Parts: sequence; C-alpha cells; structure tokens
Amino acid sequence: MAAGVLVGAASLAAACAGGDATTSDPEDPGVAGGGTGKAGGGGAAGKAGGGAGGSTGGSKGGSGGAAGKAGGASGAAGKAGGGAGGASGKAGSGGASAGAAGAAGKAGGNGGAAGDPNCAMKKETCNGVDDNCNGVIDEGNPGAGEKCTVPKQLGECAAGVTSCTKLGAIECQQTVGPSVEVCDGKDNDCNGVVDDAASDVGGACDTGQKGECKKGTMKCTLGKPTCAPDVQSTAETCDGKDNDCDGNIDNGFSGAGMACTVPGASGPCAQGQTTCMGGGADCVSPDKPVPESCDGVDNDCNGTIDDSTALDGKSCDTGLKGQCAFGTTQCADKKLTCIPKVQPNTDVEVCDGKDNDCDGVVDNVTNIKLECNQKFPSGGNVGTWQCTAGFCEIAACTSNFKDCDGTPSNGCEVNVTGDVSTCGSCGNLCNA
Repeated sequence: MAAGVLVGAASLAAACAGGDATTSDPEDPGVAGGGTGKAGGGGAAGKAGGGAGGSTGGSKGGSGGAAGKAGGASGAAGKAGGGAGGASGKAGSGGASAGAAGAAGKAGGNGGAAGDPNCAMKKETCNGVDDNCNGVIDEGNPGAGEKCTVPKQLGECAAGVTSCTKLGAIECQQTVGPSVEVCDGKDNDCNGVVDDAASDVGGACDTGQKGECKKGTMKCTLGKPTCAPDVQSTAETCDGKDNDCDGNIDNGFSGAGMACTVPGASGPCAQGQTTCMGGGADCVSPDKPVPESCDGVDNDCNGTIDDSTALDGKSCDTGLKGQCAFGTTQCADKKLTCIPKVQPNTDVEVCDGKDNDCDGVVDNVTNIKLECNQKFPSGGNVGTWQCTAGFCEIAACTSNFKDCDGTPSNGCEVNVTGDVSTCGSCGNLCNA
C-alpha cells in the first residue's frame, strides 16, 4: 500500500490549497487518506495525501505513506499529506476513514487550511501583514495623514499627523517644533502657557488717543498685539494735564467755576471763580477795576463804595440857564446830581457879560444907571448908561457935554460949548 505523505508548511506561490475530506488510500483501507483534493501545503498539482495517521491501524501509519506521491513542501504530483492549506485551493478536512483509535488502520491527517480567492482585492491596513497578497507589507503608509495629538507634548508641539510604522502600528508624529513665543493665541514655545512673555509686545506705542491716554505699551490681548494706554481716562483735575483725554488741558476740572473770594481785592474785583492757572487752582475775578460810578458799587475796587473823591465836585451842566447852568457833581443815594453853583432867583443881574439871574438873558440889568454910577462915581454928566459885553458904556451925555476920551470912568468930561479946543464937538478947534 502506498504510504500517506505529510505536506510541509510552506506553500508554493502558485499552488492551490486544500484536500478532500472523504477519500482514503485505495490500497490500504487502514490508512485514512487526505482525500483527493488539490495539493495542500506545497503540492503544486497533486492530490492531498494522508494526515497524521491512526494510532493502532494498518502498517502504513504515521507521517504519510512512504510510496505516496508528492508529500511535503515540494511534492510535485503525488498525494499530499496534511498540513497548511494552499494559498487558493479547497480546504481538506482530513481522512474520513480514520477513527479516533484507528482500529482498521492509521488515522488520516488534517487537510490543508482554506485559501482566500479575494485576497488581491483586500485593502491594505497598518498591521504588519500583506493584506492584499502583493508581496509588500503595509504599502502606501495606510492610515497616515490624519491630524492627531502627540503624547506628552504641549502647545503647538502637540500637533501631529498619523503614520504607519515598520512595526505595523499607527503612530502620531510631531509636525511642529518649539519656536519663539509671539502674540497669536498659541503656545509657540510649547511650555503649556499661551502667549506668555510674547516677544512682539512690551514696547512703547502711540494709542492714537489724546492727552494722558496717548502713551501706551504693546500688550497681548486675545491673541493680538494691541497698544494699551498706560493711563486710563480719569476725571479732569487741575494739574496741567488732559486727564479725561478729550484733547483739552484742565478743562472742566472738579471745582471749576465755583464762587470764591480773590485775596486782597475789594468790591466786584473780590468776587471770583475757581480757575485753573498754570496747573494750579486759583480764584480769578472776571471783573476788572473801572472808573467809579454812583451806583452803590465799589467800581474802582479801592475799598470805598461811591467814593466821593472820585465822584463829587466835578464840573457839570445843571441844564438851567445862565449862571445857574454851571454846577458840580454830588453822589447821594446811588444817584449822581449836578448841583448849580448859583441857585436860581438868588443873584441880581449885573453888567458883567453873564446871565446872573438865570433868566436866559445876559446883562439885562434892571437899573443900569445906578450900577454904572456906582462903578464909576467920577463919571459925571452922563445922561444914559448902557451895558455892552459886560461893561458899562456911556450911551448919551447931558446937554453940552461929550465923552471925548471914550473912558466911562470920567464920564462926559468935555463941555463942548465952553472949551475952545472942542468948539461944539470933540477935537474941533474953534479958531481953526
């Protein structure tokens, strides 16, 4: 009887696998054949031989018939023994005739493992196996290129992408290394703190605002470098600065415009308002000294209300006639009055070129003769006196007398009828 042949583990590349589970060796019923299937293990075209052999059966037991056809890894055409299944053949299921104790012969071996006819169509995965049976393990870096987090790394350094290693495992490989920290909302230096000690902030800058808010420092705010003012807007104070950042220095500071008393000043000049002057608060009066008026106010701010020295005794026009029109000022009860130097109906008209009695007519003397005779007591022989431009003049002499010298003080001094030098008129010589 032909002995069963045990097929080796390594299979040939082009072989088909598997044996038929029901067929035994025809020459020896005691040996359970591996069937008539195609070469298991490494049989190229032969039928699968017997398996491991029965325990007490026929004489041809054990690891396969001695005369069997092609056993082992390289049997060419003989009956193949059991073993690893071929790459693409049917799976042998073992000798059917062999019992557990092999009463009639030696037990046949197990058939070859089942092959996969769709192997080439499988997708390659990262597992250290040639899934698609093309001879290349984990080709094309399967599972690579996906974003992932690198273990034990912080910040930007934790960013990575997947890659298939030679060990057939997916690994997260780091894509970004540590760099100088900048203000961008990221942990560039990978110390676990975002935007700490960023290199692009901290310098002086111009905020674009006004006053005290103009100067600033670059700071990192929400991942963006911003110019933050060193001083925030506050209520305006009198210090020579624009505290409220409105572009105006010391305007509208607290206390501005409040009533105050100007030190050392009098009258209206003492009434002031709190004003900021040169960075310091001062009481300044909006009023300046003006000429004194009769109004109950110390206009010239000298400490005296309606100062008489400034108001009284000044020449004024009373509005009356003649000499009564001339007056002097007097302030009383907040009213400036012009007091006439000559009161009406107090003076008698005299020949002096003035309207003494304030009737509006100059030198309308009531008794001019009496006045002129009193002025010129030596002026005799005057028949009529008249007042001309404030002076007594001889208007007419008594009979036979003439005023040949034109001097009223001696009256009508020439008797033209008894003086040969006049001969009837002044300057007319009688014997001429």
